[in-house]
Amino acid sequence: VGAIRERMQAANAKWRARVEAQKMRKTGKAQEAQSIASERRFAEATRYRVGRLLLRQVHISIKGYALSLGEAPFLVRGFLGTEEEL
Repeated sequence: VGAIRERMQAANAKWRARVEAQKMRKTGKAQEAQSIASERRFAEATRYRVGRLLLRQVHISIKGYALSLGEAPFLVRGFLGTEEEL
């Protein structure tokens, strides 16, 4: 009975090691995919560049929230992002 238990424990340990190795490979692939996606987002973001944006007398209303800028100018410099982020 003791020998059977030892063999079962050894087989279970091997199985757990294989499962853990598979998880590590999947994690590596997931990290690589995230890296590629990040590089693509950066490439997309560099398509839309604004060097200087000066706003004055602007009123924006979105879903009940309002933003108003009067005579004092609002200046944005060095924006880098996608069209959606802008």
